[in-house]
Amino acid sequence: MGDQSETTRKANEVVGSMDPSGLLEGLETHVCLAFQSLLLLAAAQGFGRLRVICARRSYSQQVSLYGHGRTQREMEAAKLAKHRAKPGVPRVTNALPWESRHCQGLAMDVNIAVYDQRCWPAFGKLVKICGLTWGGGFRIRDYGHIEHTG
Repeated sequence: MGDQSETTRKANEVVGSMDPSGLLEGLETHVCLAFQSLLLLAAAQGFGRLRVICARRSYSQQVSLYGHGRTQREMEAAKLAKHRAKPGVPRVTNALPWESRHCQGLAMDVNIAVYDQRCWPAFGKLVKICGLTWGGGFRIRDYGHIEHTG
């Protein structure tokens, strides 16, 4: 029994180091567990400097991100006329708030502290092993994005 609690403690330490702000704690239990499993597998495979940077987003946070790189006319066309466009910055999402897996509590974004473009495909394989969906396979690639679709 002592070995199991020691293993659990070590697993919690690893997950805590990769999610220091506790962003996954606000997700549904089954989603949180799936994402934590991915983090543990990633750490075991040498991705120890991976960090969770976003999980659940509010409607207003998603609207704000959606406005990045769009004109006010585009915001109006998306039925978001009362929200401010930010045309001078790069686009960061194509998901409207009612489409966003982040707003549904089913997505997280990660970054890898030592960035090397070549590491993303290996990470994407780990995501698939865990039964999750990797944003690196999207038409518009989003390498650090992971979704729970099951």
